[in-house]
Amino acid sequence: MYRIFLAFMVLLCSVQSFAKGADSEFGVLKKDNEKLLFAFDIKENGKKVFIGADADGKYIVYRSGTKNKVELQYPEALNELSWNKFKYSSYHKNGGAKNDTVGDSYLSFNNKMIQYEVYENWHYEDGLSQGELRKEVGLILLVHGRVINEKAVQASKAGSLVYLPDEYKRYLVNEDDK
Repeated sequence: MYRIFLAFMVLLCSVQSFAKGADSEFGVLKKDNEKLLFAFDIKENGKKVFIGADADGKYIVYRSGTKNKVELQYPEALNELSWNKFKYSSYHKNGGAKNDTVGDSYLSFNNKMIQYEVYENWHYEDGLSQGELRKEVGLILLVHGRVINEKAVQASKAGSLVYLPDEYKRYLVNEDDK
């Protein structure tokens, strides 16, 4: 009887673990009611950046830290006013290598005298094979006039700023509108 109970508990834990899926990699950075918009691990220190939105579009949030500890949440108050605290800008030009194809997308905000700019960029570059793009993802911090570029581990990227769903773009302050 004990073996049956033990086997049942192991199976139950496995099913719960499987049901969590990819979200378990974000731990406390992602709440159950949130959709992932964009996330990545920072190369230098292994910390995570998570940008998500309430499933009903009530708020947008930036969190960074480890999967066990939130080191920064912005904004602190998660409500409909959060959308106005972020600025979104995006520029895309298609046409292949001959036409200097490029895509630049940024989501930025200011918090306690520090400017945060999350980015996802891609472009053709000489030396890359035909159809291959140079991709860059990361976080730029502007701290007292000093620029710090925290580059992402490319393989850790989830979601996209380039293809941010229109349902969320419409809530954000567009950089061109300021």
